Amino acid sequence: MRVRNILETSVLDTNSGLATQKKDKDVHGYGIRIIRKIASQYNGYVQFTEEEGFFCAEVMLFRRT
Repeated sequence: MRVRNILETSVLDTNSGLATQKKDKDVHGYGIRIIRKIASQYNGYVQFTEEEGFFCAEVMLFRRT
């Protein structure tokens, strides 16, 4: 799965760890961690990049046999 979101400024240059920037950090910032955990459980991977003005998230999951 690949998802793209338009960028105004670079996210990875200023926040390479992708930590939430919202004030109430106790209830925000779970999405990236959950995606990484699920990818790990399915022997997959997650990659975050920036390409041509877009923030891109790519997730590959492998079916268990």
